Amino acid sequence: MFDKQTTGREVRQFLGRVIRKAKAKPGEVAVDKEKQFWCNGFKSWCRGRKIKPRFGAVGRRGSIALVERLIRTLKGEFLPGLIVPGLRLEFQRTLDCFVTWYNRFRPHSSLGGRTPNEAYFRRQPANRKPRLEPRVRMPAALPAPSRRPA
Repeated sequence: MFDKQTTGREVRQFLGRVIRKAKAKPGEVAVDKEKQFWCNGFKSWCRGRKIKPRFGAVGRRGSIALVERLIRTLKGEFLPGLIVPGLRLEFQRTLDCFVTWYNRFRPHSSLGGRTPNEAYFRRQPANRKPRLEPRVRMPAALPAPSRRPA
């Protein structure tokens, strides 16, 4: 959430805030070759925190594809019909709603239909809990629904 192209210092400050808020640091951070990432300040900042800057590998599982999928979900499932607020604070609130929905309520096919919160906190997935079947002819023991990727 920057008004213009960021500097290396702004990127480091932002990542520092994210790490403090999450109370955890990543082992890797996917970057490109823009000057704010590929400068001595950013590289030494990463080294000091034992974070490996790396480039996304096109088409490889666990690479930048996960970020691209997140953006696709944001655009395709959350934003259609939503008027994106022009004020930064309102936009941040909208993104906070997306994060809550994405982690607490949206089932993920890569997690077997679980939500990220169910996986992270090791909770019983809602799609595996008993449910009331109102359709008379539907078998009681159906396989749990899972979300197929679009």
